[in-house]
Amino acid sequence: FGANDVGQCGVPSETHKDDEEDDDEGGGPVLSPTPVRIPNSAGKVTKVSAGYAHTVLTTESGKVFVFGQNDNGQLGVGGESFKKGEDPEAQTTPIETPLPQT
Repeated sequence: FGANDVGQCGVPSETHKDDEEDDDEGGGPVLSPTPVRIPNSAGKVTKVSAGYAHTVLTTESGKVFVFGQNDNGQLGVGGESFKKGEDPEAQTTPIETPLPQT
């Protein structure tokens, strides 16, 4: 719970704030703990890392999910947007991030 202006809580916000910025993909704050939906096959979340405006979840199956601000590619998704000269979009719900194969 907390600020959710760029989707960093991983849940759609029911309260959208009125603000003058056109690029506000998220909404108003999430005021209480709210479950984040990830596929059942991912297993339980074992680790959470929260940045200023983005969040990373790691599950017991080793999958990684990200959500929140992504204008600098900090979520590790949206590389195709960079190649096109566009900014990657914020992710307001969890998206699985492919990890490099070792």
